[in-house]
Amino acid sequence: MSKILITGGSGLIGSELSQLLIEKGHSVAWLTRRAAMNHPYKSYEWDGRSSIDPAAFERVSIVIHLAGAGVFDKRWTEGYKQTILNSRVESTQFLLQSIKTYGPDVKLIIGSSASGYYGGHLHDRIFDETSPSGDDFLAGVCRAWEEAYSANRPQGVRLAIIRTGIVLSPVGGAYARLKQLFKMGIGSPMGTGHQIMPWIHSHDLCRLYAALAEDAAEGVYNGVAPEKINNRDFSKELARCHFHGWMLPAVPSFLLALVLGESATVLTTGAYLSTAKVEALPFRFQFPTLRAALADIEQRA
Repeated sequence: MSKILITGGSGLIGSELSQLLIEKGHSVAWLTRRAAMNHPYKSYEWDGRSSIDPAAFERVSIVIHLAGAGVFDKRWTEGYKQTILNSRVESTQFLLQSIKTYGPDVKLIIGSSASGYYGGHLHDRIFDETSPSGDDFLAGVCRAWEEAYSANRPQGVRLAIIRTGIVLSPVGGAYARLKQLFKMGIGSPMGTGHQIMPWIHSHDLCRLYAALAEDAAEGVYNGVAPEKINNRDFSKELARCHFHGWMLPAVPSFLLALVLGESATVLTTGAYLSTAKVEALPFRFQFPTLRAALADIEQRA
């Protein structure tokens, strides 16, 4: 079994992933900005830029990097866009350089990226891991993020990257916000409603991280469920799940842009991602359809 160091361990994915890894017999430690807090796992402090506790890497063979500023935490001013970029690129550069210095036992790095790598689209093209990146802001962030992994990877250390879609979880995140709207009967599609919604159940995403860790896999993987679903059908399923089965008319793109600014494009465009590479692993989705995922999430909520 491996000792695994996780950045962003206290977040939505990090918490669930840590528990899963413990259940599988691994040991887990966290790199965190506030190590003095009462964390459930041994924690070591870093600031993501220039300061890190070297003891964090003792006997660590796998590092999983999840840290990064939330895309929807604030309006996309030029300053916050820089924060979104820097929190990913600078932390990745510093983490991997620190592994070179303090982590001689590290054999595998698993990094997070996002489905936004492919850009926002309103067509049905299928994107696999070899497809080029898009040309919008988030695509540029993901491209620079992944380049930071590749350029700073320590010699002889394997690297895997997961491009994650919208994560649905019973304990928070995007689903918790959407659920409240649809329970009140005021949920609706966004924009045209035709945009693809790449999503994944949090448990499947954590299982994918664990599978890559245990199989010592390398390369880029699309971390999304195999079901192709657009925003309108996604919204219909949410409405059905919350009993009333009806929705308000779609919110026009221009109105979303007025309220959310540039970040509205994340909601009004999307991309259909191939899961063939993930399914070629010794890995099977437990929740391949949105209906199955929502049923599980509601049961656990």
